[in-house]
Amino acid sequence: MLIDRTKAIPIWGELIPYNKKKSKLADMKIQEICSLDQQLMRFCQMIKGESLSCRPEVVDTFTYLCEIKDGNEKETYEDVPYIIPFLVPGSKAAVLVVPGGGFAYKSTDYRSTAASEGSGIAKSLNDAGISAFVLWYRSHPYRFPVPILDLQRAVRYVRFHAHSFGILPSKLGVVGFSAGGFSVGALVNLLRNAPVIAEGYTEDVIDRMDDSVVAAAYVYPVITLQYNVSMLYAMYEASRVQNVRFRKEILQELDLKQYIQAGDPSQYICYGTEDSLVNPAGIRLYKEELDRKGIKNKCFELIGADHGFGDCENQPVEFANWKNDFTGWMKQQFESR
Repeated sequence: MLIDRTKAIPIWGELIPYNKKKSKLADMKIQEICSLDQQLMRFCQMIKGESLSCRPEVVDTFTYLCEIKDGNEKETYEDVPYIIPFLVPGSKAAVLVVPGGGFAYKSTDYRSTAASEGSGIAKSLNDAGISAFVLWYRSHPYRFPVPILDLQRAVRYVRFHAHSFGILPSKLGVVGFSAGGFSVGALVNLLRNAPVIAEGYTEDVIDRMDDSVVAAAYVYPVITLQYNVSMLYAMYEASRVQNVRFRKEILQELDLKQYIQAGDPSQYICYGTEDSLVNPAGIRLYKEELDRKGIKNKCFELIGADHGFGDCENQPVEFANWKNDFTGWMKQQFESR
């Protein structure tokens, strides 16, 4: 089931922070064009591991092929982030779904995985009686903090319009996949109701809404960049990433476990033990810190699963158990409110 973009609801007003008329291609180095699938493979191979690749053009080329050339994004920095609603009549709770993509693309924009981290997850939530919203956010060549600001704005937008969606403002959750999991962690641990500060942008009434959530969930999340160092190329200018001092500082700054505080929302973590893209070690350390700080959490480990099982299409049937476990857990968090 593909995302129906005709139902898109823009989340920003007339002003969108960090948007400008400048061409994206002026900031990108496109290498020899190959097939989209081949470029995805190159990208995934590049962002694995603790060493920095010397080929940032791999990110630029994949983003161009998947997002710009395919028409999912504009050639200029004038994209309009949006949410797609999947509403359940009578539901008072909702979950924002944040697809992954290494900040170089969104999995919902990639034709062969279009349902894996978007509409399929929303449908699973709907089957459990929970409304959902799938977020389309800005990614490479936009720079940080743009993706996490789009998530923060989406939470605030849904809370501001909660009654028109038939939900309660106090019953909002969020789930992120892979890099989308990092955005969820950044929302919960880093932003913490921070104001939107961007040149030329003036906050509106929605920006003054609370960005907190009842529950946060992470599925095979990038919870630290220590094990995916080259993913920084999709988040910052290549020259900055290649600066040893900057890279060391930003890797430390983006290690999310250090920001966990007592009183944080309940959290759910799901990952595969054979994840070949995101090292489970970082996820386990985050879980240990949740326990140490006394944060209510649940970890669902899929023995033998690799990265990207998502909605479990074309995956062993036993891996699909995580969806019922996740939706049941999320339902419990809303019922306890």
